[in-house]
Amino acid sequence: MPLSCLLWNKDLQLITCNQEAVRMFAVENESDILNRYDEFSPVYQPDSGRSKDLMRQKIREAFSEGRSVFKWTFCNKQSELIPCDMTLVRVSYQGNDAIAAYCRDLRELVQTIEQNTGLKQLAYYDSLTGTSSRVAFMQSLKSRFRQLKKSDVFALVMLDFDNFKNINDTYGHQAGDATLQNKISMIRTLLPEGAEMGRYGGDEFIILLDDVNWEEVNTLMKKIVEKVSGTIMNTGGFVFPVTISAGGVFWDPSCLNCEQLLSRADKALYDAKRNGRNRFILLDRRRRAIEETAELPRHDKSLLL
Repeated sequence: MPLSCLLWNKDLQLITCNQEAVRMFAVENESDILNRYDEFSPVYQPDSGRSKDLMRQKIREAFSEGRSVFKWTFCNKQSELIPCDMTLVRVSYQGNDAIAAYCRDLRELVQTIEQNTGLKQLAYYDSLTGTSSRVAFMQSLKSRFRQLKKSDVFALVMLDFDNFKNINDTYGHQAGDATLQNKISMIRTLLPEGAEMGRYGGDEFIILLDDVNWEEVNTLMKKIVEKVSGTIMNTGGFVFPVTISAGGVFWDPSCLNCEQLLSRADKALYDAKRNGRNRFILLDRRRRAIEETAELPRHDKSLLL
């Protein structure tokens, strides 16, 4: 099977590629790839990591270790997703160290597996937490907007774990994964019937609540913040507290599309973070803000990162 090949220099600049890469990305020539490389990966990889940051990390790893092997998803000019096996190897190019990335296009293989095992369904669920994937959640939200009536009432809640990077850096990624699994499982038990929860990216999650009133959403967000902060993580020999911040918004007729609603929820979440974390901000249909905070149990405060 022909392999696409991309070449980076030590400044992490893409400097050349072969014709197989031109064919895979469905562009006219090499310069289309060199000038627009970041456009040929989705913003987030299937594991919810940000593509641009992850690829830089992998290239640095290959420069340091000499080799890096991993799964990757590209997208071509027609926005078709391209799952690949990626092998990064440190090589000599014009007298300098460079990284050659060999990409094995798995589209035909994936299609065969999907037909035989139903693997396609994996694209709709986050393998770590069991929530909807970002793709599936956005499909549901866009579908909700296509069916809108002015009398409809629904809310969107964005959740983000506080200082989650510190958990990964201090206790390791296994502890971080265990934290997400434990806390998201806990949160899902609090959700009303019919609610949909998705992993929006990294440690950020999003909830769609249909046919709910202000009191119900306020109570739910309060329970989520208090439940997360009220139970201590104990995993891999480490004991540490976890808190979460949340931003919630109700749809109103001035919100014309799901992007506007997401932006409002993200702004509410940002304000909760800026105001001290471990709290939530809920905007009602007139976009008035109600803010509440949860307190860690007194004996746990010494464990804060």
